[in-house]
Amino acid sequence: MGFHGERLYVNDQLQDEQGNICNALLTGHLFDGDTRKNIKANIFSSFFRMKCTLFVDDNPVGLAQVK
Repeated sequence: MGFHGERLYVNDQLQDEQGNICNALLTGHLFDGDTRKNIKANIFSSFFRMKCTLFVDDNPVGLAQVK
């Protein structure tokens, strides 16, 4: 197994993939009824940490780190 980059799955569907080693900007969408909502995920990595920010329709979504 090697490095395959970052992937964004929504409802088990691959919507974006980036081969970057350090940072990735992933975009996708989901549906709320008949309304399509855009998703943007920013993944930042450094030596020992990763940070992710998530936006749905340009509004930030709070995330909790799970160990």
